[in-house]
Amino acid sequence: MDTAKKIYAAGCAALLCLSLSSCAHRAHKGQDTDLSAHAPAVPDKCTDPLSRGGKRIGAREISFCLAESLGKIKGWTQEDYGPGGKPVSKAAVNVRPLAVKIDTKANAPLPNAEIILIEGKTFIRQNGTWKEAGADSADKNYALISRMPRYFETMLNPKLRAAGTDPQQTYSIEGKTTLLGREVTKISAENRDPQGRIPVRTFRFYVTKDYLTLKSEILQDGKIISSSVVTAVDRYQQIRRPKISK
Repeated sequence: MDTAKKIYAAGCAALLCLSLSSCAHRAHKGQDTDLSAHAPAVPDKCTDPLSRGGKRIGAREISFCLAESLGKIKGWTQEDYGPGGKPVSKAAVNVRPLAVKIDTKANAPLPNAEIILIEGKTFIRQNGTWKEAGADSADKNYALISRMPRYFETMLNPKLRAAGTDPQQTYSIEGKTTLLGREVTKISAENRDPQGRIPVRTFRFYVTKDYLTLKSEILQDGKIISSSVVTAVDRYQQIRRPKISK
């Protein structure tokens, strides 16, 4: 995995927990009699799909609600884990204005790094030196990384997030449980390769009634290989633009 993909993976993890992001997968296109045979239109408001009950839920509907709900909070923090529950990174996010700070651990794809997205720019520090990732950078990896703020903005926009979601994608409703003292609904989807060349992966999310995701998990062969857990929500985070020596 090249540098750009490693940093994108870290950025996706920071957004995955609360936005139901599809950074890493295309979920199973399920069929259910409760859903229309035609592709659903992009919603213009949250239809509160969890309140309807049933066994499946349309991804476009819930994606809109999740993004809209994010727009109502100040920010959040989360911790991300890899196989065996080993810590991979910590992230802090402010919603408006958008700012993200990611600190990676030694066993992360991009180890011992600090990544900051702020004021539409992306900065990376590894080995003690800050660098800005610009669209005009001679390094193609950094040019690609510079697009991350735009990606985050899109994922936090309800209509754009819903429009970018597969209209046939659905999630199974597994039931309810309690997390961080709040009741959450567990929803999941499987990613199956029709050719059977890659293992089946299950993507599971724990969503509150007001459409905040407090936990996300990726399972392979029944084992958790990646997870993210929210540690604080609706709190403004202290994220500052780094100083770069000229």
